[in-house]
Amino acid sequence: MTTKKIIPFTLEAWKAGGRPVTRGGDPVHDLAHMPNIENDYRIIGVHDAELITWQENGNLFMHHDSDHDLVLEVTDLTVPEVVYGIVQRNPSSDQRPVCLWSYYYDTAESAEYHANWLIPERALAIVKITKIKDL
Repeated sequence: MTTKKIIPFTLEAWKAGGRPVTRGGDPVHDLAHMPNIENDYRIIGVHDAELITWQENGNLFMHHDSDHDLVLEVTDLTVPEVVYGIVQRNPSSDQRPVCLWSYYYDTAESAEYHANWLIPERALAIVKITKIKDL
């Protein structure tokens, strides 16, 4: 299951694709790293149509936290302990049912609702899928 989470700002995580936002949750656009600047504020970007500079660790101020400090929004790819899948008739064969692994749901009720809505003529059962190990 993918969700979004907030992590501390690092240059490596930002370059890996983290979306810059402020600690208060506002988006930051046009972020750039300027390593050759001689002061401590080497990150520059646009927040609320204003040009702002940050330290390389994402801090706006040196000695205290601010709602305008940089953090990163990243995709969290945690695998839940239990999910529910829909077993359906195989569209290419009447011999063997298949489980829709590309869709999974937090509750059996949600899986049943979507099975009745998406594939009512092929749905056979709702199955509980438990995590075997972290991937």
